[in-house]
Parts: sequence; C-alpha cells; structure tokens
Amino acid sequence: MASSSSSLSSEWRLFDVRLGSTSRAPRVAILESLAAKRFASGDGGGFKLAARSLYFWTGCCIRVGLDVPHIRADFNSLMKLINRHIDKHGAGHVTLRPEDDEDMWHLYNLIQSGDSVRATTIRRIQSVSNTGSVESNRIRLNLTLQVSRVEFSPGGGSAAQETVDPAAASTTNANASLHISGKVIVENPHVRLGAFHTLDIEANRDVRIEKLDGWDSVAKSRVEESTVPGRGAEVAAVICGEGTATFCLLSQHMTVVTHRISVSIPRKAAASGASQHEKGLNKFYATLFDSFLRHVPFATVGIRAIVIASPGWIRDGVYDYLLAEATKRGDKMLQKALREKVIRVHISSPHVHSLVEVLKSPEITARLKETKFAREGLMLDRFFKMLGSDEMRAWYGPDHVCLAADRGAIGTLLISDDLFRSSDPITRKRYVELTEAVQQKGGEVLIFSSMHESGQQLNQLTGIAAILTFPLDIEVVETEEKEAEEERKRQEEEEADETADVFTGDRNLSGEPHLKHALRIERMFRATSRPSNFLCFRLYHYAPPQSNHMSKRQRSTSVDSVARQEKSSTSNHDIKRARKMDPGFNPIKIATAEAAAAVDADPPCFKIQALMKQGMPDPADGKTVFYWMRFADLRMSDNRALSQASDRAKAIGVPLVALFVLSPQDYVAHDRSSRRIDFVLRNLASLQNSFHELNIPFYITTHSPRKTLPERVFELLKEYECNHLFANLEYEVDELRRDIRVWELGEKNEIQVNLFHNKNVIEPGVILTKQGRGYTVYSPYWRNWIATLNNNLEGYIEESPEPAPNAESIKQDKKLSSLFETTVPDYVEGFELHEKESARMEEYWPAGESAAKQILERFLKTRARSSQLGAVDPLAPGAQNGEKHSRIAKYKEARDQMDKDTTSRLSVYLSSGVLSIRECIRQTMALSGSKKVDANTSSGVGRWVQELAWRDFYTGILSHYPRVSMGRPYLEKYSEVVWEDHQAPQDSAIKREGRDDVDGEMFRRWKDGTTGVPIVDATMRSIREMGWVHNRARMIAAMYLTKDLMIDWRAGERYFMQNLIDGDLASNNGGWQWCASTGVDPCPYFRIFNPHTQSTKADPTGEFIRNWVPELRKVFGPDLHNPPPSVADKLGYPRTMIDHSAARDRALRRFKNPGTE
Repeated sequence: MASSSSSLSSEWRLFDVRLGSTSRAPRVAILESLAAKRFASGDGGGFKLAARSLYFWTGCCIRVGLDVPHIRADFNSLMKLINRHIDKHGAGHVTLRPEDDEDMWHLYNLIQSGDSVRATTIRRIQSVSNTGSVESNRIRLNLTLQVSRVEFSPGGGSAAQETVDPAAASTTNANASLHISGKVIVENPHVRLGAFHTLDIEANRDVRIEKLDGWDSVAKSRVEESTVPGRGAEVAAVICGEGTATFCLLSQHMTVVTHRISVSIPRKAAASGASQHEKGLNKFYATLFDSFLRHVPFATVGIRAIVIASPGWIRDGVYDYLLAEATKRGDKMLQKALREKVIRVHISSPHVHSLVEVLKSPEITARLKETKFAREGLMLDRFFKMLGSDEMRAWYGPDHVCLAADRGAIGTLLISDDLFRSSDPITRKRYVELTEAVQQKGGEVLIFSSMHESGQQLNQLTGIAAILTFPLDIEVVETEEKEAEEERKRQEEEEADETADVFTGDRNLSGEPHLKHALRIERMFRATSRPSNFLCFRLYHYAPPQSNHMSKRQRSTSVDSVARQEKSSTSNHDIKRARKMDPGFNPIKIATAEAAAAVDADPPCFKIQALMKQGMPDPADGKTVFYWMRFADLRMSDNRALSQASDRAKAIGVPLVALFVLSPQDYVAHDRSSRRIDFVLRNLASLQNSFHELNIPFYITTHSPRKTLPERVFELLKEYECNHLFANLEYEVDELRRDIRVWELGEKNEIQVNLFHNKNVIEPGVILTKQGRGYTVYSPYWRNWIATLNNNLEGYIEESPEPAPNAESIKQDKKLSSLFETTVPDYVEGFELHEKESARMEEYWPAGESAAKQILERFLKTRARSSQLGAVDPLAPGAQNGEKHSRIAKYKEARDQMDKDTTSRLSVYLSSGVLSIRECIRQTMALSGSKKVDANTSSGVGRWVQELAWRDFYTGILSHYPRVSMGRPYLEKYSEVVWEDHQAPQDSAIKREGRDDVDGEMFRRWKDGTTGVPIVDATMRSIREMGWVHNRARMIAAMYLTKDLMIDWRAGERYFMQNLIDGDLASNNGGWQWCASTGVDPCPYFRIFNPHTQSTKADPTGEFIRNWVPELRKVFGPDLHNPPPSVADKLGYPRTMIDHSAARDRALRRFKNPGTE
C-alpha cells in the first residue's frame, strides 16, 4: 500500500503542471487513465487516490465499471460504520473505518484514556530458522490496547510558504496521524500480555472501540456525526494579503490549511518602482491562479462557497484576475464556479484567524447559515457582543456555567470539544451531564471544534460559555450558593443526630415505599424547567396571616369607592349563590410552620402505603362488594379499584354496589368551584346510566360533617352486609388521613379495605433520589420517570377491564333494588350554577367518557382550527383530519401559542378522572407505532408526554411534602416576603359591618380582567366565561399578580380553584408556587415575566386578546399588547395599574431580603 501510494505520487508529480493548465476534458482523460491502470493492476489504494484526485479536480467519478453513486458517497468523506452494538445502558462497542483526516479527528475525539481499542499495526518480528540464523520480518497484527494516551497531528496545517516558482511549489498535503499508546489486554502470539505498545491508526483499516465507562450521549452523537452521508469540505477560502495567500478548506469539524504562498511585491517608489510593483503583482496573481487550480476543488459538488477575503482592495483584484485568466483559457467550468460560488469578504488582517470574521459576515451567513461552523461563528460573536452590553446574560468558565445550568437559565451552551477529551473520566462526565441537562431543559448545545478558529477562540475563554435566557447576577448567585451550602451542612449535622427510626426505602414491584422523612429544606434554587401542567389545585382558604409582614401602606379609599368594589366583586360571582354552610365550620387554611414541618416529617401518603403493603386478612365473603368512587374516579374504563371490585364480586358470587358520597364541607375546605361540582354531577348522571345497564346499583348520598364521613360509609357497609371495600387513593392530606381512618375502621369491623393507585401513570414513592426522597427538580424526575415507565410498561399502563354485569336478579332483591332508585342531585347546596351558566358549561365541557375520548382523538388526529379559539363546543363539526399536521404533531412548536387552538383541552377530564392518563399514554404509542413511550421532547408526541408527566411530578410533591397543601410555601425562606394587602382597607365602611372578604382594588381588577394589561385581562375574562384558559396564560396572570402587584400567591391560587373547572390541588399549587418562586423547582425570583413581551410571544397575531377583550378588537400591532394611555382612553379600556419596571424593582428587593419592604 505504501509503495503504491509513493508510485502514484511520483506519477502525479509528472503531470502536476499539465493538470493545472489544461482544460477539463484532458484532466479527466489523464486521471481516468491513471486510475484505470491502478485498478487493473489490483492496486486498490492507488486507484482510490487517483479517483479522489479526479473528483477533486473535476467533480467527476471514475468510469471503470464501478457503481458511480457509491464512489460519489465515498468522496463525500463518509467514515464507514462497520459495526455498532451499544445497549440501553451505554455498554458495548463500535467499529469504524476512517478514510481521511477528518475521520482521524473524529477518532481522536472518540477515544479516551481507559478505552479498549483494537486495530491493525505492522510489527517487526524476529524468528530463528532451522539453520540457526535470525530472521526479521514485518507482519501485520491485530492489537487490543487499553488506552493510556492519544495523540493527534493534523495534516496540512503547518505548510511552508510557497516560493515564486510555480514549478517548485510544494503543497501542504501531509496526512493527519493518530497515535494511541497503551497496554496490551488481549493475548497475541507475537506480543506478550501487559506489554506497552503504540498503534498508528491507518486510513481504510477498521478500528474497534469499547468504552470502559460506557458510551455517553456526547460520544454517541460524535459517532453519528462522523458517519453521516454528505459530510466533507463545504467551503474553500483564500485569505489574501499583498503578496500572500492562504488556502483553506472548511468542513463541519475542521479547518485545514492546504497551501500558502508568498510573493515579494516591490513598493511603488518612482516610475521604475511602479513598473516593478506591477511585475510583482502580476507574478503574485499568476502564482495564486496556479495554486487556486491545484488547491481549490471548485468543481466539487459539495463545495457550497469559495471565499476570497482580504483587507482593502486585494480580493477584487484577485477575483478579476482569476475570471480573466479562466476566460482566456476557455475554462468554462472555472468561469461558472467563479461566478456562482465566489463570495468576496472584507477582513481586518490577512491571517487564518480572520476566518471568524468571514463566517459572521452577512454574505456568508446568508448562504451558509445552516452549516455547523457558520452557526458556531455567529453564536460566538453574539456571546462577545452580549459580554460587552448585557453581561448578566453572558457567562463563561466551568463553575459559573454550571451554576447557570442549575437554574435552568442557559439558552445556548457553547462548549469546546477539548473539554470532552479530558483524561479524567469524572471531568468528562461532568461536561457530558452538563450538556444533557441543558438540552433536557430546552436549551441548545453547540460543541465547537478546536480545529476551527471559533473553537480556538472559545478555548482562550476557558472552553465553555453560555448565553442565558434571562439575566443572572453572578454575585447574587454565588451568595445564594454559599448560603445553600451552609444550610445543607447544617441539616446534615441535624440528620446525623436524628435518633428516630427511618425506613430505608424498601420498594416492592408495585412501587409502594414506606419512608419516614426527616425535616429538611432543599437548595433554594434548582433547575427552572417550566411547569407546563399548570392546571389547577386546591388552595387553602386564604386568610392573611396577622403579622407585621403585610404591607403597612394602606390606600385611602372613600366609602363610595369601596361600595363600588363590593358591587363589582359581587357581580363577578353572580353565576352562583352565596355558599350556605354551617357557621361553625371554618377550616384553617394556613398551617403554622411547625405543623407543616411535622406533617412533612411523617407524610400520611406513606403511612397509607405501608398499610396497603401490609394488607388485611381475608374476611368472610359477605353479601355484597362495595366500590367507593371518589372525586377523581369518574369513569368505568381503566379504573383499577372498580375492576378489582368487580373481579372480587364475581369470585365470591355476590353483587357489586357502587357508592359516591357528596361532601359539601370538603368542597368548601378545598375551594372547589361550582363549575367543577356541576361537572361532577353531570358525569355522575352519565355513570349512573352506565352502571344501571350492567345491573350495578349506584348509590349517591350527601354527608356532613366531613369528619364523620368514614363512619357513615361503614354504616352503609354493615347495612348491606359488605365485607370488601374497594377505592382509589386521593393524595390530598385530608383525604389521606380520612383513608387511614377508613383502614382503622376496616380492621375494627373485620371489613377488608382495598386501596389502589389510579390517578397517575407512576404512583408517588416509586421514583426517588439516591437518598430515598422525592425529587424536587423536574428534569431528573422526568428522566427517571420515562426510564421507569419504559422498563415496566405492562405494569404501569396496562388497561384495567370494565366491570362485569351483575345478575338480573339483583333488581328483585328487596334491599338492593331500592339502591337503583337513587337520583343524582341537580346541585350541591352552596355550589349552584344559574341556568345560563350551567348551559354554557354543558356546551363547553360535555360530560362522559365518550366525549373525553372523542376530544383526545381530535387532538391526536385533527388540525387546529381558528374557530375553536374561544368558548366553543370542543366537539363542534368541521374538524379536519391530518395526522402529520395534527395538533399533537405541532405541539412542540405551538404549545405556548394562545392565538391558536394548540392544546388538548383535556385537563378538565384528566383532573376529574373522566379520562385515564394511562389511556393518553397508550394512544400516543399507537399513534407513533412504537412499543415504547416516546421520550423525544423534540417531537410533538414526546413533548406532550412530558407535559403529562408534570401531573405525576406535582402529585409526588404533594405526597412527599404535604406542607404545600397546607398553605405553606415549599421554600420557607419566602414565608417572610412582604405582600401587598389584597383586601379592602381595614377602616372601610364594609369592614365596619363585619365583612372581611372584600377585595382591594388591585386584586379586584385582576379578577375582573381590568388591569390595563391586555394579555392578563384576556386570561381572567376567559376564566370567568368558561372556567378554563391556556396554561401559558395562567402563568402570565399568576406572575403578574405575584410579582407586579405583589399580592400573595395564596390569594390567586384560591381564586383559580374557586373558578376553574379543572381545579387540581397538586398542579394548581405547583404552578402558583413556581410563578411566585416559593415552590419546588421554581422560577427564580429575579426572572420576572414582562407581561407585554410575553403577550407578543404567546399571542403574536393578537387573536386571543381580541377574542376576550372586545374593547381592543380594532387595535393591531404593538398598541394591542401595551395600549398607550391615549388609545386606552379613546376605546374605554382601563389604563395599566402599575409600571412594570418599578414593580419589578420592588419584587426583586422584597424577595432578595424577605421581610423587608
């Protein structure tokens, strides 16, 4: 092979000049002749080099009976993937066959210290002949080394400058070399085990790589990049100065200097000097032309641009000379390339590092904006500009970038491939995990090649930098980190002194843990993934704590204005009557910090799970089996407790009875909305019909007080001689305590209680940290959630059968037949809807499983419609099928757009359990045709699955840290934040009458949708009209209330619960605490939404605002999102209540130092 290449190189030199000076046809003939001769003689290496030369010079492929497309792909520098076997844990090997310098570069980035590498090498072996003489032979061996050192020498980068004699010109075409040193780990007849050897990796020879610590995401991505078809040089560049030129080829990962020339050009001094200057200049142009023919593959299809760059006028002179000379020689291909591919660019200096300027020039970016190296240059330029103008969004250095990543602040990560070549596996792993974390939080990662100028510049800046999506003050972050570290150490000391027994986190197959948590506070800030499932959650009734931390600045409001507030406040809720409850029932809504800590230390969820794991002994059969339907169970299909109850009834030969208990006191305590109660009643009516068709009685009763509800249920069980009770768990604190009491009564009365997890895909307690605690950051929770789910799909999403029918004879049973006469009440006292409101809810949110499944079907398979933007029937006719363009297909890009019908609108059905979340997962798998759940968040399906996982995450938070359902912030540090009083001043006339529930002006205007901020007003009016609004809108409105108006998040949380039809405690509380920066995985307090900017992003067409704010229906452009006072006054629209900039400063001040004004 070596001799063949040498011979070919000699033959090449013989007609080197001829190739540069002849037209295209003779070049093809010359090279084809040479290649054919090599091919006929069996010299494959010589043939390949000649064939590459032909393609380099002419863009043509050899015609000697070979497959032309195959050769063309070969010339596109495609490293061959011979074999790949990597399991889901990253273990395995890859075999690659490098073919050029860039392939060697990829191998250099793939092979790490500690890896196992097998490749061929040539060794001189000595042996003793029969005559006793010593013979020495060179043989080819397969060696397997455990790598200790990797060295790469680039080819072509250190070329000598060319002389003025073109015939004597030398090119910089030395090949890159890759040397690997290490210990032999596989026995070989000629090399002893454990010996240290060196491998010189050769082109066109297989290299097998096995990773000691497994293949991480960066390494796997490198393999994919290196073997993608079409890779190769995309840009040729000639960097010119006066008398100098450097020729470069740019591919995705390398900048190769292929040639340099230098010609002395005398200065213009006098008349004779001018003549000498012209001669020198012409010689320079002639030399450059010859070099251009040799070193710029202008006819190659893959070359997208040829750049001629220089300071001053030189580039124009070079271009004019090249074009004139090509015309003179009749080289039409060169003329075409010069006219179509050449881009002339101004640079500041005639050196290779000026390529950075070239790549960010407008001419280049317009043509090459999709190439990797151009994007790297642009992003680096953007970073440097931001470093000078907005330094809080431009961070660099490993430690600082990691801090920004922890806060989910990184929009674009710029990282050099040098960092992944660290010989320390821990350091490399750190950078791999960093890139994965940024990507999982929606950030972009650009891995810069250090073989490009932009990569070398980044290396000078520590090799890592980040452009943030929102500003972060380094000093503030470092201070917070220091405080968090001190707090962590303090709590570790406390935990070390803890003498109470702590369970170790034992889990059975169904994932039921029994843990006893010690009180602790998580780090103040974690990654800030956006909580997309901001549906609704119960808020504890908000009674402002009587403390000095409420705002001391009371507004002076006249009696008349307060009366107007009362009137407006009353009109807001004319859809329902005042709730008439026992005046003695007054639930405490905000627990003390001590009480919340005590519950967190021993969560009731894990008490009941421990009981479930323990189980109850089998009792006597009894005469009935009861299924107790709960508030989030409203379906027949895929209902675990109902299915199991049916199976038990059939097994022991007794009838199944379904039970539902309406508990008005619970609804008051949980701030249930009248709309939600109405929706429940409509679904109960639908379910009753379904049960009756199966001869299953559905007994519906109302009970107060709520504390004796378990006793009332057991009275019914005894009355109907039931020894088996089945129910699904609810995860709110009160409901879990109720079920603990139910279990105790079951043991006491020898009635077997069977409880099941039914609300979630994966129940609380399954996905835990290494310390056995619940995750408080969504990103790692999501990774473990999807892995756990895909590892046990059958266990988690298997559909439970619908109940079997009872025998017809049950209707003749004297006692049981009366249960069929139960009717569903029209309303629950205190939660009535007026007739018009009830009709609207029935139109917007049809009841029943069939309706829910149709809405899901439309989301999966039909396109978005502008007619569905507002308050309309979700099943209105006119839906257009089109899976490729369906709402879920477009979900990733469109999910945050409020001016289109982009979301599923299934939150209403999921929160009430009318639709199973497991059914949603199964349908996405069917749509994708996959046997695994789609975890690719870059797809619409994968992104929606991630949104569904938020529901599980927040339910887990509620279970592990029940303090959040007791009116407490997760981050107790912010319990001292000073909030503005959301109620009317204490000295008002209405207050003197004894009322304490009158809204202050700002809170009232927020609720009424008259804040003067269109996006907020449209949101609140949507909630008032239909009991639902887009998730992004909820976030904007919540952020505005808590950060601009500085009104306690608990007031807003309660209002949402009392008005939304999809109110769910876990999701609503999680969403509100995220916006208020007080919860788990929160939005940092210094990341404050600008409502006007958010409006332009979420409602770019303005259709959402115009639909809900008719005053602005004729307004377009920026004025729609932020109406000037003159526009607002003219249209009768209220002016904005508060200046956002001033409000932001106030919020920053109060959150930075909780307890201060």
